[in-house]
Amino acid sequence: MGFSSPEYILWFIAIPFALLFVMLIYRRTQRILYQWFDPYYYRNARPLLKNILRFSGVIFALLALLGPYWGKNDKGSRMLGKEIYILLDVSASMNSDDVRPTRLDKARKEIRALIDNLKGNHIGIIVFASNAYTQCPLTLDTKALHLFLDLASSSQFVQTGTNLRNALKLAQERFSQSEKHRDKMNRAAIIFTDGEDFGEGYVSILDGYKRNHIALFVVGVGTLQGAAVPEIEGGRIRGHKHRPDGSPITSILKETALREISEKAETPYFVLDNPSANLKLLVEELQSLSSSPSSEKMERVANSKYYVFSVLALICWGITLFLLPTQNVYRPE
Repeated sequence: MGFSSPEYILWFIAIPFALLFVMLIYRRTQRILYQWFDPYYYRNARPLLKNILRFSGVIFALLALLGPYWGKNDKGSRMLGKEIYILLDVSASMNSDDVRPTRLDKARKEIRALIDNLKGNHIGIIVFASNAYTQCPLTLDTKALHLFLDLASSSQFVQTGTNLRNALKLAQERFSQSEKHRDKMNRAAIIFTDGEDFGEGYVSILDGYKRNHIALFVVGVGTLQGAAVPEIEGGRIRGHKHRPDGSPITSILKETALREISEKAETPYFVLDNPSANLKLLVEELQSLSSSPSSEKMERVANSKYYVFSVLALICWGITLFLLPTQNVYRPE
C-alpha cells in the first residue's frame, strides 16, 4: 500500500482537535437532552458508538486525502500528432525592412507563435539561403525550438543567395528518415521566404511532396514595394548592397512565384506584409490535418483506492444520523 499525496500527512495533526470537537458535540448534546427531555423517559442512543463513528469518519476522510493505492496495472497510451518542418529563409534579402522591424524578425515572431499554438506535434526547423541546414530536428520540446529559432540568422551562411530547391529537398529527406522511427503521420512543411530564388527549378520536388502526401504551405514575407537589401558583415548591417553602377539593390516580394507554388501544392497562400499580420488561418489549416499515432508508451499505473476510504467516512457519519434519542420503555413508578 502506498500514498500518492503524502504531503497531506500534516493534516493528521488535526486528529486531536477532531477528537476534542467530537467530545464537545457529545457534551453539548447531553446538556440539550437533559434541558428539554426528562432522562427518565428518554435516553441517548449508544453515545459511545456514535462518538466512535464520528471520529472514525474523520480518520477515513484523512486517509482518502492521502490518495491510498495498492497494486499496479500496465497501461498503454498513444500520442497523436503531426510532423511539421518549418523552412526559414535567412538570405540577405530577408533583412530588408519593408516589413518592420525586418522580414526575418517578423517571420521569427510569427513562427514562435506558430510553435506555441501547435504544441503536441513534432516540429523541426530548417534554415536556408544558398544551402539548407537542419537547425533543429523534429521535437516536441518547444523551448528547444524557440532557442534554435533565435539563433537563425543570415550570418550562418557565407553565400547569402537563395535556393528554394535545396530547402524543399532537405525537408523531404528528413521526412523520409523519420518514417523509419515512427508510424506514418500527417506531415506538413511551411516555407517562409520573400520568394527570391537563384537556384535550379523545384517543380520535380513539388511532385514528390504530392506523391508522399506532404502538405506544403507557403508564407510570403515582404511587400510588393520592396526595400533595399542590407549588407551584412560580422552579423551586423554595414550599409546596403549596390550594383556595379552604384544603384542600390532592391528586393521585392516575388508573390507570383510563391502563389504558383501554393497552387501546385493545392494549399492556401499566406503573406506577412505588415507588422500586424499574423498566421491564425495557417494554424487552423494545420490543426485541421488529421492526426495519426506518433508513439506508444507503456507505463505502470497505480490502482487508486481513495474512494474506499471516502465511502467508509460517509457511512460512519451517515449512521450517526440515525442514532437518535429513544423513548425509555421502562418508566419509573
